[in-house]
Amino acid sequence: MPSLMVDTHVHLHDCFPVSSFLDAALHNFRANHPGSDLTGTTCLLCLTDLAAQQNVFEDRLVREAGKSWSVTVEGLQAITTHTETGANIYLLGGRQWVASENLELLALGASDPVHDRRHNLNTLVDTALEAGALPVLPWGFGKWTGKRKQIVECLMKTRSDFFLADNGSRLRGTAEPELLSRGRKQGFTILTGSDPLPFPAQFRKAGANGVLFEDVPDLPPLEMFRKVLEEKQPFAQFGMLASLPEFLMSQTRMQIQKRRK
Repeated sequence: MPSLMVDTHVHLHDCFPVSSFLDAALHNFRANHPGSDLTGTTCLLCLTDLAAQQNVFEDRLVREAGKSWSVTVEGLQAITTHTETGANIYLLGGRQWVASENLELLALGASDPVHDRRHNLNTLVDTALEAGALPVLPWGFGKWTGKRKQIVECLMKTRSDFFLADNGSRLRGTAEPELLSRGRKQGFTILTGSDPLPFPAQFRKAGANGVLFEDVPDLPPLEMFRKVLEEKQPFAQFGMLASLPEFLMSQTRMQIQKRRK
């Protein structure tokens, strides 16, 4: 039975070694597949370039994949093939934009960078849709509180043409965030992804969290992903959330990094 595994929130940070990043993704997809056998399974990483990055396909993927991986790029899509096993990982280019309200939006399949904090969240959803991209509003620790929580609530009340997403950096054992639970009841599709942070060891998170669709149509990866989302095909989330030590370490390092800027 053909299946589709998608990590919907991936960053190829400058500190990540490309070959090791792809090795980790392949390992994680295998580890999280119900049968640990990827035969008949399409594995897709949705890359979300940051504002300072140009095109990681051309800038990094092709130049730095090394001998272990061959890379073929077609526009905003790439296929990487492990030269020893023949295993494939597909990559979809995209962007992470930051709204004027300091909320992030993922535009899966968008190529153009948008100046951070110049446009409100509602406008960024429009921009993503106009570009033919999939707009995804990802949960982030401490980001859906106070006034920003009200903004997300307002967006969820006034439109439904976007997706919500959890991420693998959330603390294991905690309840699903309130707005994600509410969105699920309202009929929003709740995706998830690994969302690796910009620290060298985080390359190991690629492919560690995502969504698994079974019995998918025989289409190219992006079309397949769009099709199952449009038809609201059921899926399972895969991957472990962060342990307490992992969570505390990553949040502490992020706060230190922010203070240095």
